[in-house]
Amino acid sequence: MRGKAYARMVVTSDYPDESPETSDYVTRIDTLCRENLSEYYLVGNSVMVSEMDRAFDSEYRMISLITAISVFLLCSSRSAIRFFR
Repeated sequence: MRGKAYARMVVTSDYPDESPETSDYVTRIDTLCRENLSEYYLVGNSVMVSEMDRAFDSEYRMISLITAISVFLLCSSRSAIRFFR
């Protein structure tokens, strides 16, 4: 579908929402769009799942690190308060 300011392309596939093949397919589509379009948006279940898979590892590590530091600070401050009483 093409308009004066925007164009829209709808892509459907027989891939399940979550699978390694689906992730590869979404990555290929993203690469093609990045190479050929100045601005684009990918939407849909498979795109969302693929994006969450890519972002989850780094976000999980960051959340784990922040949690560990918070627990350490909380425990050490309680120990210091008990020590000086």
